[in-house]
Amino acid sequence: MTPNHLHLRVADIPRSRAFYQHWFGLAARCWRGPILLLRSENGFDLALEPVDRVEVLPAGLHFGFRLDDAEAVRALHAGMIAVGYPVQRLNESPDLVWFRVRDPDKYPIEVYWESGAGDLPT
Repeated sequence: MTPNHLHLRVADIPRSRAFYQHWFGLAARCWRGPILLLRSENGFDLALEPVDRVEVLPAGLHFGFRLDDAEAVRALHAGMIAVGYPVQRLNESPDLVWFRVRDPDKYPIEVYWESGAGDLPT
């Protein structure tokens, strides 16, 4: 089994929709009442539910986007910096490239690529 969706409570659906469409390529799929579902190319759904007050996540809790290669992570990081979006510094090692950013509601997102070199044997 593979996790296939995440439900976020957001202050402004159009703002969040624009963020996830622009930076992560998610496309609007449908509305379920007041909830907008966005979908990635690989079938992951992101549900955006409007709320008056967004809750702060506990320290360390975050979600992530795994990109196809290290250069894609570097390019996204550079693109966000170029428009002044606040991102953390880029971290690189031979088998992992990553950075963290917060979405418009301050949800922490990790953007990364990993080689799989440290995978456990099956």
